[in-house]
Amino acid sequence: MMRPNAVCRMMCRPACLLTTGALLSAPLVGQADYHRADMIRVTQRQVLNLPDWLNLFGFGNPTWLEDSTRFWYRVRTVRGHEFILVDPVRPLRRPVFDNARLASAMSIAGDTTFDPVKLPFTTFKFLRNEQAIELRVGMKRYECDLAAYRCTKGDTLTTDTPAWAVLSPDKQWEAFSHKFNIYVRSAKGAKRDSIQITTDGAEENEYGLEARVDPQDKSPSRRPELWWSPDSKRIAVARIDERGVRKYPVYSSTDVHPKLFLYPVGTPGDSIVPTRELYVLTIAGRANVRVQAPPQVNASFGWTGGADAVQWSSKSDRIFFIHA
Repeated sequence: MMRPNAVCRMMCRPACLLTTGALLSAPLVGQADYHRADMIRVTQRQVLNLPDWLNLFGFGNPTWLEDSTRFWYRVRTVRGHEFILVDPVRPLRRPVFDNARLASAMSIAGDTTFDPVKLPFTTFKFLRNEQAIELRVGMKRYECDLAAYRCTKGDTLTTDTPAWAVLSPDKQWEAFSHKFNIYVRSAKGAKRDSIQITTDGAEENEYGLEARVDPQDKSPSRRPELWWSPDSKRIAVARIDERGVRKYPVYSSTDVHPKLFLYPVGTPGDSIVPTRELYVLTIAGRANVRVQAPPQVNASFGWTGGADAVQWSSKSDRIFFIHA
């Protein structure tokens, strides 16, 4: 049982305060209440033409192309999920490919049957000046020509960038976090020695990552929050400072054994709150320069996290970010 005044957190970490009065006065939850709650999922499945990034159970933000002027996104339609390419300048909005023709080409290459209404992937990568795409289905890699609609199938390459690293635009470098600091290594070749770029990262004040909220989590590296410059020579990275921030214990009972999480959260009246600062790292010379701006409150609406938090200029000589 949760103790009164315990703070609970869910997806995106919204906080709710349970008081003794609320616990005593709350009505018993019956089967009808569970049914109404589950109707959210049912209703969501009935909504058409809703992009994934607006979908409660979607898969993230639109994917920008390398020219930073166009993007694609996935949307649910009566014909299944479709992938839409958008060019705001022209303006243009069209499907990236024909679902039926692509499913047929994949079926021939994979010697199986793919349903065009239920394509088995949520993302892809453009190849050959956007004349072809690469996608993954399980452990298999498909490369499909979008003019002739012919596909080839192969095994997933073991040299692919791991989930915990960020590949540079020129595909020569991988950036990752290790022991609170940022490292880079060559993305190709058998010898892939790591180069340490930052040296002063510390627990609860690390580059690219927030502190772990699970004290028992011993998993390997996590993917840091950073942004490569278009010329692949620099990296913009957020450094999060959670030192001295009040930590709230939360117990999860979703598994057989209850699990303890500790969330560093700043609340009204606290003198110490989580903050973040932006740094620019230069690979050559291993330079590390802090952007001259006051620390940003980590929980404020002024900071937009994710892939769009920082934008580089096309010449890699400027960065753009929101500060409040």
